[in-house]
Amino acid sequence: MIDSKKIELERYNQRAESVLLSEKIKALREDGSAGVAVELRSPYIAYENLIRSVVKRGSKVLDLCCGDGQHSLPTARLGVDLTVSDIAPKNIELTLARASREELSVKGLVADSECLPESLQSFDLVTCSGSISYVDLDLFLKEVLKVLKPGGHFIAVDSFNHNPIYRLNRFMHFLAGRRSWSTLRRMPNKSTLKKIANSFEDFSVEYFGLLSFAMPILRRILGSKKSVEFSDFIDHHFKFAKKYAFKIVFICKKPL
Repeated sequence: MIDSKKIELERYNQRAESVLLSEKIKALREDGSAGVAVELRSPYIAYENLIRSVVKRGSKVLDLCCGDGQHSLPTARLGVDLTVSDIAPKNIELTLARASREELSVKGLVADSECLPESLQSFDLVTCSGSISYVDLDLFLKEVLKVLKPGGHFIAVDSFNHNPIYRLNRFMHFLAGRRSWSTLRRMPNKSTLKKIANSFEDFSVEYFGLLSFAMPILRRILGSKKSVEFSDFIDHHFKFAKKYAFKIVFICKKPL
């Protein structure tokens, strides 16, 4: 295990354990897109809509790098056969604790998404929210393809790394000790998308947040609702500038 992976494992273990050992679990923010600031919610809504579009009750779903379960629980509510996986044991413990509050049936697995157990097979859908920068992409995609059944889908939401404003913000997080250097190097970019598209079929991507950096100002001027509408309008009509987006959401399919 490389040093950066150990750093992230300890960081997330400690964060999850602090929640588990306190009363915070009772007061955690709403999960899924509802738990994201309204001005930054659009990509997560799109992510959830894509998941709904491909699953049915009983579908086998694997959520990789699930973290604290923030974006796992909405999928569990769809009545699917959900397994959540993460390298940090405390993240799995926290996710299952959150699921149990609603009596949601979720299976947990402590595993490295770059080397998943051979027993994991034939999933209809693999999801991943905000974690591609934490993995070696080649190893990760190999494992996603391994566990998906032919024709199964892979859906993810993540950050994009071409806008200099967002790149500077991520670098500041690194300086503050909230990110490892490897996550900056692995942040999804155009090359990432090309590699994914070449590994799967029917690859489709949406871009969000050309104006995310300006939302604090827009919110003061227009209010939350109008600022979101304006941001979504820009994303939809200025597609020529898509490489400067804040977030991406993509869907693709394992070849038959």
